[in-house]
Amino acid sequence: MKLSEGLNTPYTELMQIAGYLESPEGKEEGSSKPRINLRRFLRENELIFDGIELTPEDKDWIERMLTVLFWREKRRQGETVEDHPDDPGKFRY
Repeated sequence: MKLSEGLNTPYTELMQIAGYLESPEGKEEGSSKPRINLRRFLRENELIFDGIELTPEDKDWIERMLTVLFWREKRRQGETVEDHPDDPGKFRY
């Protein structure tokens, strides 16, 4: 596992802190928001939604729903054609 993922800190920020990269001029330190791996965040934290503590089953269900939500986008990233006639995301009557 990458250190940056474990710390939820961008790789370039860690390299700057270690002195391997120079900080870009005109950019304040800490102004960029860290990118958080939502799947890991969901699995590794105790979460509450509207006062209800999420169980492992709830977290699994949420993860599956997010997978479905982003499935089309992930599929498009691997292909060059924008519109697919067999795309299940479009309704046909």
